[in-house]
Amino acid sequence: MDIRLVEAADSAQVRTVISRAFMDDPLIDRLFPADEYQTSSLRLDAVAVFYAPSVEFFCTVGSGLVAEEAGDVLGAVLWNAPSATPSTSLPSAGGVAALMLGTRASQLGAAMAAAREGAPPAEGTYIPDVSVVPESPGRGIGRDLMAAAIDRAGSDGMWLETTNPRNIPFYERAGFQVTHTGLLGDFGIPMTRMVSR
Repeated sequence: MDIRLVEAADSAQVRTVISRAFMDDPLIDRLFPADEYQTSSLRLDAVAVFYAPSVEFFCTVGSGLVAEEAGDVLGAVLWNAPSATPSTSLPSAGGVAALMLGTRASQLGAAMAAAREGAPPAEGTYIPDVSVVPESPGRGIGRDLMAAAIDRAGSDGMWLETTNPRNIPFYERAGFQVTHTGLLGDFGIPMTRMVSR
C-alpha cells in the first residue's frame, strides 16, 4: 500500500470511498434517510453527488492524501489549509446541498452553528474527511493516513469535527483530543470537535 498526495484523477475513487464510508454516519442518515430512496444504490449515489464538489476541489488542488493499492484507492484524508482559496467552479458544494436537501440544507447550517456555540476557536488545518473503504478495517489504513497527514500538513495544528461517536477513539489514537461537543440543533446528533495535540 502506498500513501501519496491526492490528484485530480483520484476524484471519482475518493468520492466513492468517502460516500461508502459515511453511509452509516448519523448525520448522513438524517440528511439522506434510507426510506426516501427506492434502493440503497440510489441512496449511495445521492451521497456521492452531495460530496462531489468538495472532493473534486480537494483533489484538484492536491489537498489531501490517498492510500492506494494496485491502482485502487482504499482510503483518503482531505484537508483545508487556512490559506486555501475557496473553489469558484460549479456546481458549488453549497448549491448541491441546497438542491439535494431542500430545507434540510438551511436546517443543517443552523444546526452546525448551534453545535459550535461555545466551542474554543479552532486553529490550523481543517480535516473535513477521513475515510477508508468499509471492507478494509483493521489494516491500519486510517492510522497511516492520519499520521502522514499530520506530518505533511499539521505543523500548525489540525482539527476536525465528527458526528459519529464511534470515530472518537480512532482520532484519539491518532493524537487528537476532544475540545467541544454540541448538539446539531433539531437533528439531535452530537458533533464533536477535536484538535491535534
